[in-house]
Amino acid sequence: MASEEHRFRLGKISATQGLPQMGKLNKILSGQEIMPGTPGDRRGIRRVSYDEEAELLFFVYIEEQKREFTSLNEEGEITTQKMYPLSTAKCVLSDNTIVFESTQGIIFQDIISQIFQTFSVSPEAEVIEEIDRKAMLSFFENSLDSLKKYKVKEIGEHEPPTNPIDVTGRARDVVDGTRDVLDSLLGSVGREGDADDELSKALIGLSVPDRLRGEDNDGRIRELYRSGRAVLRYDDEQMDDEEEANLIREFVYESYSDHIRSNGQ
Repeated sequence: MASEEHRFRLGKISATQGLPQMGKLNKILSGQEIMPGTPGDRRGIRRVSYDEEAELLFFVYIEEQKREFTSLNEEGEITTQKMYPLSTAKCVLSDNTIVFESTQGIIFQDIISQIFQTFSVSPEAEVIEEIDRKAMLSFFENSLDSLKKYKVKEIGEHEPPTNPIDVTGRARDVVDGTRDVLDSLLGSVGREGDADDELSKALIGLSVPDRLRGEDNDGRIRELYRSGRAVLRYDDEQMDDEEEANLIREFVYESYSDHIRSNGQ
């Protein structure tokens, strides 16, 4: 089984001149050519796919990397060979939010520069290093049927949001009665197994989720960390490009829906 693992980060983009509309970005990026240049410096964007209803633009950023390898030739002399392997980062853009794959050798700011290279804007971008409790709980709500593992902190120190995180009085009493012991011994608590139960809902709803992990019926694993990192693992053997784009868009919205929904507010 061919397994894919993608580690994503969340970024915010702004520009004093304002950012281009998503429809225009889709049109420009879809026709973008690979930047000409010397081997090792070429980059570009491929596999552009736009969901107009959700306003989520998927694309793959590609960039050559410079590598040098030394070896011995037949005469025993040391020789150097240059190679230019291609690195890729799958990304989803939505107004002033970008979710990008964390790939060794690819710099976040280079992705931003490539997106807006033909526009008369000077974008500023930053990586979000921590997402708040509300955003973590939104992921929990979106993943309620598949959540299997979690880790929480500040146990019992917060109030739950509205449904579907329904904290019963009995479960609240259990959390309140044990939180001092849990905090003093562990500083956090985690659990394996089905997280869609009374006690798990109470622990997550009354605390600060630090890590949430779900697995759907197809064996796809989805994780979100309070550091802002999201991880998606899946078998890609029977998946074409558009199916993969749709899967990643869905995962991005599920993981960062609070940030994406706030774009227009």
